[in-house]
Amino acid sequence: MRENKNPVGGTAGSAIDSAAGNGRDNQRYYIIFGAVARRLINGQDVDQAYIAHLPDAWQGVIDAIRVTPHIADQRARALGVAVSDLPERDTLLDAVFRSDGTEDLAGLARATAKRHVITAYDALQPLDPIGWLVGDLITESSVNIWYGAPGSRKTWAALDMMVAVSRGEPWLRHATTAAPTLLIDEESGWRRISNRLGMVLRGHDANGTEPITVHTMMGYDLRDAQHLDHLVGAIRNTGAQLVVVDALVDVMLGGDENAVKDVQPLMHGIRWVADETGAAIVLIHHSNKAGGYRGSTALSAAADCMVQITSKGNVVEFETTKARDSEMTSFRAAPTWHDGAFWLSSMDTPLLPAHLQAALEYVMAAGGTVARKDILQQCRSRRTIDTLITQGYLRRVDDGRQGTPATLTVTDKGREYLQE
Repeated sequence: MRENKNPVGGTAGSAIDSAAGNGRDNQRYYIIFGAVARRLINGQDVDQAYIAHLPDAWQGVIDAIRVTPHIADQRARALGVAVSDLPERDTLLDAVFRSDGTEDLAGLARATAKRHVITAYDALQPLDPIGWLVGDLITESSVNIWYGAPGSRKTWAALDMMVAVSRGEPWLRHATTAAPTLLIDEESGWRRISNRLGMVLRGHDANGTEPITVHTMMGYDLRDAQHLDHLVGAIRNTGAQLVVVDALVDVMLGGDENAVKDVQPLMHGIRWVADETGAAIVLIHHSNKAGGYRGSTALSAAADCMVQITSKGNVVEFETTKARDSEMTSFRAAPTWHDGAFWLSSMDTPLLPAHLQAALEYVMAAGGTVARKDILQQCRSRRTIDTLITQGYLRRVDDGRQGTPATLTVTDKGREYLQE
């Protein structure tokens, strides 16, 4: 949340003074309060993102209005009662009286965003260590750009990473911190993105309870203050710590990705969202004909990490081309589409998805040869067993006649995998 809350033991007025820093910014908070209260009295709804800008005591007043029936007189009386004990009561009531409810809340909210003034003393104080969402690749509160040519599987890779984070599973040998995730899809549309996400979820043997939210074709323009506020609200409502935006060019509607005047406001707004929410934001982008990222150098200047993604045959290659918080790195993965499922496997030290590896380890721990029904009871997924057989990690050892219970054993390939 924005750091303009009422401090313990302080008054709402002191919270405003502390957060805003000058009289002009003080006034903006009163205007926001007046506009929000006026809209509620008039029976209109107000996005919670704007209310979150206000000190706790003022939010209590707003809550008192909200729970009152939609009758203007009753809501006005509720306002009067709720502000009666606040030291700035008269100023708040005057702000409501002066408001007609049409003020630009988005612009006012942006103007009152948190600010950081750092002294030499502050810089010498110990800091918390960098929080990694995806180990050695993506940090909390960061702006990242993944770019590649059409068909490089960059969207598939981003979805695979999202699911891994939502489940707290390693992703291509990178440890993850389990967290809710949010996808802003402005490119694929609900049918295609639903199909792709479903395949990735099946590839991770997901059960549908993963904290993943998708906003598809919502028309976000992240150069617009109101759209930025809506995105902040979506992140806070879902608790998302990883946000994937597909694709960057689609959230600067009508803008020129080669022009600094268009790109810089976009990236500044996205940085503000990352700072406000603490979320890591991954922007999917396209490469140019030479293989580098497409567009203005303002993109690279604003990014904390940039990853180039290329596909050669059945190999997806990832290479960091900028990294502020880690060493430059590269890694490879093999994509697999099988029986309505998709997953990526590391090619540097090949790893199966966690559910496949767990089933294989169970068979090996049970002596290497186990009845299929016992494996099914353990992993509860026929797809998992069939995939291990198809990929050559398990094979059937009974006579295979109809009515004969199936018995499976770990193959040499499976044993070599587990030994590695």
